[in-house]
Amino acid sequence: MKMNASPLFLHCIILHGIPNFDNSGVCRPYIKVYQGMQAVYSSGVYQIGPGHRHKVCIVLEPAQLLKGDI
Repeated sequence: MKMNASPLFLHCIILHGIPNFDNSGVCRPYIKVYQGMQAVYSSGVYQIGPGHRHKVCIVLEPAQLLKGDI
C-alpha cells in the first residue's frame, strides 16, 4: 500500500445517520482530527436534535491542510 504524499484540504465532515444516545433524541458530537498522532483540529460540541438525524454537515473553519496518515 502506498501513501499519497500530496496534501489535501479538509473542508467539512458529513455524518449520515446520527445515533440516538438518550431518550430525548439529541446527539452531542464533537470532531477531533489527527494528522499522524497529533491532534490538529478540535471542534466545539454540537447539539443535533431529532429534526436533523438524517444528515449533518460540520464545516471546519479554517479548512485543514492535511498530509500523510490522516
